[in-house]
Amino acid sequence: FTASGTVYGFTRLRIIDFPGFGLAFITLRNSSGSEVMTLQLETNGTITSKANNTDATGSFAMSTNTTYYVWWYYSKGTGANANWWVRISSNGTMPGSNDSSGTTGDSTADAARLQYSWIGTGNEIVFDQTIIKTTSIGNVE
Repeated sequence: FTASGTVYGFTRLRIIDFPGFGLAFITLRNSSGSEVMTLQLETNGTITSKANNTDATGSFAMSTNTTYYVWWYYSKGTGANANWWVRISSNGTMPGSNDSSGTTGDSTADAARLQYSWIGTGNEIVFDQTIIKTTSIGNVE
């Protein structure tokens, strides 16, 4: 996608197995490949979102073998004010409130790349339907 200072994303996913420790599964990177925002799946099914130096842990605990809808947002900062949020639902209606968010990240670069990852033996996740935009995505089917 075209590099942008503001990015909205969505992915539908199904977790087959949880990791034995927190693992990054969605990472936004700048054009040089450095992280600007990461979503990390924790062993209890929650997501920790990060914008470089700042973490925010959500409370929505996902279960295995269930389809989830995950919306996320990133806006670069100028030093210590990058903004991001994550919203999770079990249907295509985007929640009105954030599961995790932050306003003090030190990411100052445009997002230019999206990386899906899943590292570890026996860990499995299915990614389906991905949307990347520079404007809000809203509800999905």
